Amino acid sequence: MMRIIKLYVAVFLAVVLGMIALTIGVVLGLILAPRSGKELRAEIRARLRALQAKIQEKVEESKPKVSRVVERGRTEALKGLDRAKEAVDKYADAVQASLSQARPERRGEEGAASSQAVAPAEAG
Repeated sequence: MMRIIKLYVAVFLAVVLGMIALTIGVVLGLILAPRSGKELRAEIRARLRALQAKIQEKVEESKPKVSRVVERGRTEALKGLDRAKEAVDKYADAVQASLSQARPERRGEEGAASSQAVAPAEAG
């Protein structure tokens, strides 16, 4: 499960870094191009809007995937908790059964010891 999340994070980071590199390349290309300041600023704005639209589109595309991964992780975590609870309950039942089996023996031992302690007192 963690591998899937790490994979999605790596892909997301790769996309973000790719977009950053693309933006830097576009800006450098625009700056080095022989144009007037107004034309350059207008083109930068247009390209940044296009880039923003692409990024928003990628984010919207990734939301269902991320939701599925998170839901799958939550489901697996709940299953793990249920298995752990069952194991704890099973162990607690085994301990309880062991204790209840041991208690009558101890009571018998304690009763015999107390009757032995009383018997010499009565004899004297």
